[in-house]
Amino acid sequence: MNGEFLEALDQLEKAKGIPKASLIQTVEAAMQSAYRKHFGTTEEVRLDIDEARGTVRMIARKPIYPQVELDRLDWKLGSAGMPAADGLAPVEAQLLVQARLPAEYGAQQRRALELVDALVLDLGRAADGLQVKVTRPPFDLESGQVLRGGARSDRSGADSTPQFALLISRGLAP
Repeated sequence: MNGEFLEALDQLEKAKGIPKASLIQTVEAAMQSAYRKHFGTTEEVRLDIDEARGTVRMIARKPIYPQVELDRLDWKLGSAGMPAADGLAPVEAQLLVQARLPAEYGAQQRRALELVDALVLDLGRAADGLQVKVTRPPFDLESGQVLRGGARSDRSGADSTPQFALLISRGLAP
C-alpha cells in the first residue's frame, strides 16, 4: 500500500505538473486534521515518508512527562580528577535541577517516582557522556515502608506538589 501511494504521487506529479513536495504537504495536512478529529487531540502529528524504503508512517508525538515546574538551576564547573600527562585536569560541568511535579502526583507517589526515573533514563540517553542521578526523590524512600510524601521538613508548606532534584553532569575536554 505504501509503495502504491508513493507511485500515485509520482503519477500525479507527472500528469498534473503538481510538485510532489506540494502533494505531500497537502496529504500530510489532511491526515493531521483527520487524526486530530478522530482522536480528539491537539498533539503534534506528522507524516514520515521514506521514499527509499517505500514506507509512509503517521507519527503522533505524545507527551511522556507532565508539566514540570523548575524551581532552581545551579551550574558548576569543577575538576573531575587528576591532571593528565599534559598537566591539564579534566573539567566536569554540573547542573543541579530542583523541580516539582504537578499537584496531582502528590497522591500518586509510585507514579511520581516512576516518572522521575523515566526522566533520568531519557536525559541520560540524550547525549554521550551525560550522567544523570536523582539527588532528592519526590517522596521519602525507606526500606520496608509504604510510600509517603511531604515528610521532609524542606518539603513542608501549603502545596503538596512533589519536589525532586537531579544532578546532571558531563566531562568536558580540557
